[in-house]
Amino acid sequence: MVHTNGFEGRQLDFWDRQTGGDGNTGFELGLGTANSGQNNGWLYASQGWAREGTWAAINGTSANSVCSARVHARPFQDLEFALRIWDARGNKLADATTWLTANGRYQAVSTATWSPWGYTNVFAEAVIGSYGAAKTVRVDDLTVQCGTDSSPQRASRH
Repeated sequence: MVHTNGFEGRQLDFWDRQTGGDGNTGFELGLGTANSGQNNGWLYASQGWAREGTWAAINGTSANSVCSARVHARPFQDLEFALRIWDARGNKLADATTWLTANGRYQAVSTATWSPWGYTNVFAEAVIGSYGAAKTVRVDDLTVQCGTDSSPQRASRH
């Protein structure tokens, strides 16, 4: 089972945006800046934090299922970036925090596998923070994928 949200069409309606300090978030629609499709999101912070997140339906998983999540990020400056997965009670299921180098390309950020047993929805969020230097990153192509072994099926983009 695969859940994707690439900011396309009505998918925009399902993104929740939160900020602290001077953080800001938004969408770029039809500007040619997306990793795939027409649209992408972006995060900015210089004295605070910013995040964009969305719920992913993972119905149909079983006790032996495993899931992982992936998002593509394109930083304007070198920065620390996090992809986090939460359950509906606020428990963190996965956290992929990594340093991204500004190289002009989108880079995949993936979580380790986690157990979806007992959950029908999870919240996936992309997060940056900065306290001193301006940081901006584009985000696109969120995928939450679940399978029945330690190697979830890879999603295909249309």
